[in-house]
Amino acid sequence: MFPILSPRSAHRIRDAASDRLEPGLAGAPLGNERYGLLRLWESPEDGDEPFGVLTDRDTALLAAAFLPLVDRARSFSVDPEDDGGPVLYRDGRPVGRIRYGNPELMEALNLADGLARSLASIASLLEAAGAAALELAGKILVRRS
Repeated sequence: MFPILSPRSAHRIRDAASDRLEPGLAGAPLGNERYGLLRLWESPEDGDEPFGVLTDRDTALLAAAFLPLVDRARSFSVDPEDDGGPVLYRDGRPVGRIRYGNPELMEALNLADGLARSLASIASLLEAAGAAALELAGKILVRRS
């Protein structure tokens, strides 16, 4: 059983995210244990060519979750040369300091930011994680609201 968010919590989450959402990809079953990476409005039945074809469902879901995020504009950057230590920027605004400039952290933050803006990517990631992860994520959200 999936926990249900209170109407107040669901409304708050929807309002916070609605103006930041971006379209995504889906891991569409193609038959014969193959999954095509297609944009949400594309379909193999309509003759649309997949971006890629994978033979593992979970890999297809992960690729569908993150592929749309790879080429998007980066929100996070760091200025390692600031006198008080590296400054972390989001959309050009300083949002804090970090101990040292870490390119992997910047990549992770930018992917996470893109993921937070794409409901299709979130759904693909949660589907790849499995039903138990989805149920536990719902419980965490209920406790936070």
